[in-house]
Amino acid sequence: ARERDAIYLAMQSENALLIMDDMLARKQAVKLGLAFIGTLRLLDIAEKQGVIADAEPVIDAISRTGYRISKAILKQIRNS
Repeated sequence: ARERDAIYLAMQSENALLIMDDMLARKQAVKLGLAFIGTLRLLDIAEKQGVIADAEPVIDAISRTGYRISKAILKQIRNS
């Protein structure tokens, strides 16, 4: 439901950028022509731009809330 609400709001705005990790929601965003970014890519960009010093402690904090997020995928993103 949260992803659906986010997609609905993005459809109401020009140049919206969704932050979403759910695969089904991403597929829907693609169908609707909406731009999106994943949490890990966002953290990588924030780290590269100096907004945060290191993405890994942020990932640890997010993981403690029960959100499944992978440091291995962050490493892949950093190498791409």
